[in-house]
Amino acid sequence: MATENRKGPGAAGNGSGLLTRQAILAASDLKRDFVDVPEWGGRVIVREMTGTERQTFDGIIADVKQRIRGTGANQVREVDVDVHAEKVRVLLCAMTMVDESGERLFSDADVAALGKKSSKALGRVYEMAAKLSGITDESQEEIEGKSEETPDAARFC
Repeated sequence: MATENRKGPGAAGNGSGLLTRQAILAASDLKRDFVDVPEWGGRVIVREMTGTERQTFDGIIADVKQRIRGTGANQVREVDVDVHAEKVRVLLCAMTMVDESGERLFSDADVAALGKKSSKALGRVYEMAAKLSGITDESQEEIEGKSEETPDAARFC
């Protein structure tokens, strides 16, 4: 096995190039960008979701139910995934619009009210939030039910 000794941004300075717990937790790793929203008279800051927010997001937009049928060697594990596509866009917008200090502008309780705003404006915010948060076209199709494949249940667990 080859050994590498790379030092890059965030390297621990311990000669191995490996990050320490402190270096990881201190890293400023959430990307942000501005989105012009003329319908609202200005622009907003959109940032990528944190790991915890992504886990919450996945849990809200899909219900995963697991069952075990049979006994012994005949056991079969069944997984049902019920995707709530109607929650995806506005929820992502609410979770990622932030003020200058990085605090969310909208709580989860604001999602219904935010959903009554311009779909064109929310669409621009959503596109940036999806891009920054690594939500791919494939995962969006899966969420919205356009994909031929069944969603990977493990992603939602």
